[in-house]
Amino acid sequence: MPHSYITDGAEIYRQSFATIRAEAALTRFTLEEEIVAVRMIHAAGMVGLEEHIRFSEGMAVAARAALAAGASVEDVRDALQAFEPGPHRLELVADRDGVRWINDSKATNPHAALAALRSFEDIVWIAGGLNKGLDFATLADDLPGRVRTVLTIGACGPELAAVARTVGVAVEEVGQLDAAVRRAAEIAVPGSTVLLAPAAASMDQFRNYAERGDVFRREVEALR
Repeated sequence: MPHSYITDGAEIYRQSFATIRAEAALTRFTLEEEIVAVRMIHAAGMVGLEEHIRFSEGMAVAARAALAAGASVEDVRDALQAFEPGPHRLELVADRDGVRWINDSKATNPHAALAALRSFEDIVWIAGGLNKGLDFATLADDLPGRVRTVLTIGACGPELAAVARTVGVAVEEVGQLDAAVRRAAEIAVPGSTVLLAPAAASMDQFRNYAERGDVFRREVEALR
């Protein structure tokens, strides 16, 4: 039974922030339930790796719903620990020499990329692709002090590069994903996170976001 709650939570996770917050408001959780849910997320290790806020917020909603429906703290914690997000959603591809390589190819718009950026520090950010008329300027304020270097790829790479330059963040217009991975390996230092969170669609260079994520994973593995 508790695992069914978390399955529902996985669906919530795939929805927008607005929907997540609306769901939470409608269920009218008590303060005690809110506190227990957040503690369970941490106890389960779901944010111990500074997990993506889209994931942790969605699972917190699922945990609160399970508690409100009568599930025990222990059962919900077990379900949280058993749940895994799909590939290309803040997927840890490698943790090598103190550098984490994160595949969030599913972040196909600025809003999703911003959530990913806010989950880490000292980031080498690989971004770019096909812009579908969205405004990248919303990302600017979160780059200084968080992003070490932006490596842009794809058709909208120059747009993202321009945003980074307006706030004084180092940027290199690399163009291709394979070259970006190799360059990221040169820039990253122990404690850094190399984050593929493109903020754009993939169809200028790939069939879909999944292929883009697969290429990222393959290129990272080839660095060994």
